[in-house]
Amino acid sequence: DWSDAAISHPVVEIGPWFGEVRPELRPAGWLAWLEALARFGPVEELRMRERDAYAVACAYQVVSYAGILRGIEPANRHQLRDGFVGYWKDLEASVPG
Repeated sequence: DWSDAAISHPVVEIGPWFGEVRPELRPAGWLAWLEALARFGPVEELRMRERDAYAVACAYQVVSYAGILRGIEPANRHQLRDGFVGYWKDLEASVPG
């Protein structure tokens, strides 16, 4: 699904993946994700920042989906609106306060 693709830091890609995984599996998935990324550079600072990384990933997706929604015909926006709303809700839940 190219609507979620990004040329960015690989941590941003955790957003679409976490959206498809049951919440109880996310901690193990996060550690596996970091282990895979470790060959590209240091990941130790990220180890305890899962929530922050997911918030950044959701923010990226909100901006991405907003751009996509502005660019398609209004009659077709319903097809992607759920993605925008879902990431927005996850972003709100990820940001303290």
